[in-house]
Amino acid sequence: TNIVARAHPRASHTVTPHLSVPDVASVVRFPKETFDAQGPFHEKDANGAIVHANVIIGDSVVMFGRLGDGAPQVQPTLLVCDDDVDGTFARALAAAGGESAQEPSDQSYGGRCGTVRCPGGHHWSIVWPVEALTDATKVAMRADIAPREPPSPRA
Repeated sequence: TNIVARAHPRASHTVTPHLSVPDVASVVRFPKETFDAQGPFHEKDANGAIVHANVIIGDSVVMFGRLGDGAPQVQPTLLVCDDDVDGTFARALAAAGGESAQEPSDQSYGGRCGTVRCPGGHHWSIVWPVEALTDATKVAMRADIAPREPPSPRA
């Protein structure tokens, strides 16, 4: 099958880099100021903090996502848009020597995703949309990812 012919309808390319970072807002300034990137096109949590952003550099999209509280910094993830998430995930494990980092499952953002760690240690997320998101669903998603209240200062 020609994977290029199955490019994700919401992305400009079949493979898109995704960087997990502690502070999305501060990190997206770098490609904007350095490479004249367009954007960011972003999602915010209930407190107005950016939790996900896309910037466009030339003809390419780079995605940024906020790390969860206490999560360690990770290597970049390559998002591969493929309409057969489960089949491609299985091939990555059986034939290509990959290890499961996240079994394929439907995600709250309306996509299906499975993540494989390749023999080189990099994560490859195989993704495809399974439903269109309504405005109500987006609002509910923002509520689900709202950060916890900060701890009270010690007296």
